[in-house]
Amino acid sequence: MKSRWMASWLVAFTLIGLLGVGSANAQDCAIDVQPVVTLLADAEAAAAQGDNAAALAAISQAQAELQAIQDACAQTVTPPGVTLSEMFQQAEWGFNVSYPAGWLTDDFREPMSTYDKNGRATPGRGGSLIIANSESSMTFIQTPPGELQLEKDGQAALVASGSASQILYAIGIYDVDQPPTDDLGLPGLVQLMIETLKEADLFTSIGEPSYSAIDGQKIAQLQLDHPDFEALLLLRQLPDNQFALTLGVGNREASVPLASLMTAINLSIQLD
Repeated sequence: MKSRWMASWLVAFTLIGLLGVGSANAQDCAIDVQPVVTLLADAEAAAAQGDNAAALAAISQAQAELQAIQDACAQTVTPPGVTLSEMFQQAEWGFNVSYPAGWLTDDFREPMSTYDKNGRATPGRGGSLIIANSESSMTFIQTPPGELQLEKDGQAALVASGSASQILYAIGIYDVDQPPTDDLGLPGLVQLMIETLKEADLFTSIGEPSYSAIDGQKIAQLQLDHPDFEALLLLRQLPDNQFALTLGVGNREASVPLASLMTAINLSIQLD
């Protein structure tokens, strides 16, 4: 009985840490942790008998069960207060994103092509688009930080999808002399973006990236600090080492929280 009681507390603390970003959606899905409690109790019993291999195997199974709960719950609903009723599609490049009613879209930017050593081009996939909730917000996100003030309810975002090269190209930090390899992976791409953004000196500080998983896809979140507005970068790993980017800016007094809005928009991005 004592082992079960201790295992129950352990799984509770573990769930708090694991559900992190997805906690806003947890009430909309079924959470059954009894199999995890049983596995942790088995692990504790095995460890007490000196069988560390069996204990570690049970812990590994428990972690897999918890990850499955996180994935299932985090993808259940769009974050509260956010409705994405409009969709922008560019079938030729496989680019899709949804956004709120009344928002504006700028010209779609086609993905960059890649070239081999013989100069043969391979067409890219994805692309990028700027969306905003007003003309003023659209102008703001296209202007260097500090030159304009964002209106009270203003929010806007650059959204993009494609390879690591395409993502860097979309936000204007692609270096043709030192192109990245497209097998960077999520942490590698995030670190490269952090280094480049710090060199650009556009923000007062850049936070440490936090990672979560939704429907088996990893998401990195990066807080960008500026005295005049809030900014948030979300980067989600898609299949085949492709990515979905949302770089959002907003007035701190906006009625819809920027994090909820940008999360919803990022999860809507598809690369066909």
